[in-house]
Amino acid sequence: MRLANHAFNELCGVQEGQTLGSVIGDWIEDVASLQPGLLMQSRVKARDGSPVPVEIALRQESAGGVDQVVQIFAVRDLRSRIAQERRIAHLARNDSLTGLPNRTSFLEKMERLAGTAGKDGAFALLAIDLNRFKEVNDLYGHAVGDLLLVHVGDHLRAALREGEFVARLGGDEFVALIPIRERMDAHAAAERLRDAIMTPLEAEHAELRCGAAIGIALWPDDARETSALINNADLAMYRAKSSLATDVCFYEGAMDEAVRLRRRITLGLRDALEN
Repeated sequence: MRLANHAFNELCGVQEGQTLGSVIGDWIEDVASLQPGLLMQSRVKARDGSPVPVEIALRQESAGGVDQVVQIFAVRDLRSRIAQERRIAHLARNDSLTGLPNRTSFLEKMERLAGTAGKDGAFALLAIDLNRFKEVNDLYGHAVGDLLLVHVGDHLRAALREGEFVARLGGDEFVALIPIRERMDAHAAAERLRDAIMTPLEAEHAELRCGAAIGIALWPDDARETSALINNADLAMYRAKSSLATDVCFYEGAMDEAVRLRRRITLGLRDALEN
């Protein structure tokens, strides 16, 4: 090497002049395979041993003599670009407020579990809706409401056991996927997550807490399609939300009939008003 600029020396972690006299392969991996006019991604071997991802281009120029060629390498540091790509990928699969997996990640995880449930056992879907969250938003504002959502997300994450999964769908809606051996495993997990949600948050000189209504639907007992499982867990959650006796409710087939009955009544009333 006859010349290296300040930026390349910084990439290598050396002082000016320390790369001179060495060969480019001492500093960049696999550079011998690079063809002129093409781009190649490789890594700079920094003095401290840390690899730095780079993009390299090679241009060759005549040095005056017939057999004399100068090789000019353009090296671009890719760390910022890679970090940005990772941030974008993370945001595509995770909730930007709480850092929990988002709806996309949840649906993918559930499909994987449903596809392997025959080998690895059943699982429960928990539909979780926060109680009194709207009151916090209305009384203290959305900034405090966001703090409470982050607080709830952190405590849900901390309450998970091996193999369990929790996601935020949006607003004050969360879901959990719980591997189970028997029905009561799902109920125990729901109570554990409910208790985590109820951990108070100190904000605005007040102790803020919210409860949760949790609906449970079991795979494969309660559904043969994941879309139906989501619907059934939601039905159970709405039953829990309206119940005075419990905040955790299992899906039951009669809930579907109750929904259909309400729809028939609503349509009947609408027809009567229109006619």
